[in-house]
Amino acid sequence: LANEFNTISGIAKDAFKGVTEVETLKMAEQISFIGNSAFEDSFVQAVILPMNSIIGNQAFKNCGKLVSVTIPEGVQEIGAEAFYGTSIKEITISDSIKTIGDGAFANCGNLQTVTFVGSSATEKTIGDYCFHDCIALNNVDFGASRIVSMGDLAFAVSKATTGNLTDFVFSDYVASASNMGNYLFGGRDDLQTVTMPTNLGSVDAEKIKGNTFYHCYNLSNVIFPDKCTGIGYEANLFSDVINNKFYVRGPKATPSGTTAEPRRSTWSATFNGGEPVPYVYKENRQDFYEISNGDYLEVIDQTGMLVSCTFADNVTPKDIGAVDESSGYPLVDSESGAEKVFKIPGNVGPTPVIGIKE
Repeated sequence: LANEFNTISGIAKDAFKGVTEVETLKMAEQISFIGNSAFEDSFVQAVILPMNSIIGNQAFKNCGKLVSVTIPEGVQEIGAEAFYGTSIKEITISDSIKTIGDGAFANCGNLQTVTFVGSSATEKTIGDYCFHDCIALNNVDFGASRIVSMGDLAFAVSKATTGNLTDFVFSDYVASASNMGNYLFGGRDDLQTVTMPTNLGSVDAEKIKGNTFYHCYNLSNVIFPDKCTGIGYEANLFSDVINNKFYVRGPKATPSGTTAEPRRSTWSATFNGGEPVPYVYKENRQDFYEISNGDYLEVIDQTGMLVSCTFADNVTPKDIGAVDESSGYPLVDSESGAEKVFKIPGNVGPTPVIGIKE
């Protein structure tokens, strides 16, 4: 087949659509364009693409026997639904690729590994539904690739089997929450650990969308890197999480000393039916575990000693009730008249307080 293409520069739309006789497809290097639906619904089993080519929309859609695809350096664009519904098990995205279209690898039920190779020289965008319903996906490695945006439902699943993707580390080059699509991980109830981009929040104050972890019931922790101090998130971001050991880890403060935005957002966030989300930060090489119930911030160290129990950043005693002038502590709820004394907590989240720090 390659020899027959020696004088051909492109493959037209629908050219081999539905062809059943082809097993291995190797194209000559001068081919620069593979048209829309060029091999859709064919029986091709392996594809070696030419350099410097553009892969059209639905080019290999529903090629159910396609298990091997080689995308060499030089390919710049993968069209919408280009490999939708194929049986590939792994894919390597070359550094030259700039655009991965909507649904490009959606419904690839056997796809387990996605690897991005190369440097950060070329900006890349991942379209809507790009890896939607890839239920076998268990490893996404962005490496040093410059992924700047991910579309709606890019890694979501909607089927009864909810996937094997337990750990996800973002590309550091996603700088705005507006470039993180809606329902990004929707339905992935096996997802456990997510590490946010280091540069997230560096270009604007857009908050992470509350539907990002829709139906991600078993999240264990979400990590904001130390430099990720300027990004907040909507209060319902973790509302579907039911793992009672869930927590958020991130920086305590910005370089200027103000409260880091991930930490501030956590003070009003809930999970597991309304429980306050724990926040863990590191200071002087020690972990500190913090909970806000809306009124107070309660902090223990890694040994379980209570370090601090103060009013939340945006709360004054007058917000809670009448105040004892000598201590500044609230004594009586102004509406109900019930006693509301400042109390030392017995637990901070699920962790018991074993003592009070000197």
